[in-house]
Amino acid sequence: IAAGVWLAGVVGMVLLLVASMLRLNRRLRRSRPLQDAAAQALLDECGRELGVRACPTLVESEAIGSPALTGVFRPRLLLPSGFTSHFSRAQLRLVFYHELAHLRRRDLLLNWLVAGLQTLHWFNPLVWIGFSRWRADRELACDAIVLEAVGADHSQEYGATIRRLLENFT
Repeated sequence: IAAGVWLAGVVGMVLLLVASMLRLNRRLRRSRPLQDAAAQALLDECGRELGVRACPTLVESEAIGSPALTGVFRPRLLLPSGFTSHFSRAQLRLVFYHELAHLRRRDLLLNWLVAGLQTLHWFNPLVWIGFSRWRADRELACDAIVLEAVGADHSQEYGATIRRLLENFT
């Protein structure tokens, strides 16, 4: 009986994961590559500075509320519609550094690994708590990479940019 309950939980978790992926893909179907050569050039420059081999394509979408990286094999940096016109070049640089830090750390691939482990251990609350802490620590690690790249004298500017993102785009 216990194995049946565990298997039912695994199947349920897989179905939730697949449904979530399909919903995201459906929402992003109308997204389009960002037609802003200056923003793509800035992203490429940030990528070189952080040592990212292949920068993602910039994509604009009404389906998202804040910048996000998606795609393990062909990464895309999703930006809310009109995002680049609402932020200065310096602020965009900070946002791009943060998202590229996820790419440099291979967080997209790790997310899939974590999802697989969480699916297999769906019944263990310690796994859920641990992975929640890991996600928070992952963001802090990316913040540390940004601050290392721009220098401590830009920490207040980075904090203000993060605050503005939280206030306007989440």
